[in-house]
Parts: sequence; C-alpha cells; structure tokens
Amino acid sequence: MQAVTIVLEGAIEHRDHTGAHGVLTAGDVQWMTAGHGVLHSEMPHGDGTAHTLAKMKEKHAGPQAPRRRGSGLRRALGRGVASACE
Repeated sequence: MQAVTIVLEGAIEHRDHTGAHGVLTAGDVQWMTAGHGVLHSEMPHGDGTAHTLAKMKEKHAGPQAPRRRGSGLRRALGRGVASACE
C-alpha cells in the first residue's frame, strides 16, 4: 500500500512505528509506502485546522516515508496542483 498526503492548509504531525516523526506544513507532500504494514498517525499540529488531500494505491515494497517540501511538490506534481497549496 502506498499513500500520498498533500498538506493544503495548516500543518500535520506524522509518527510511525519505524521511528519516523515530523511536521508537514502547507505545500509539503509525503509518499508513504507501507510494505507489509506500518502503524502511523497523522494529526493536526498546533492550534489551527489542517486540510489535506490523500490518495492510496496498492504497491508492494518495503516501508518508507520520504517527504518533500513545497518546492519539491511543485516540481513533482506541476503548477496546477501546486497552486492549490500556495
């Protein structure tokens, strides 16, 4: 299973059982590949509201959770999607 999360507004905090932890802010994107399973949470960070867009698909691979900051998102997805994150 692979999940792609795009933070549109606010910030979310990601934690998982592999020890990965971080805060993603508006414009950031995370590709998480579960492999044989990953226990994780993505919760709003701070006092504000967070709006995200998530897409899941099946993919067989080892666990990983790379992140890209806003500029990487624009290169990876193109200007149309990135403009929604600005």
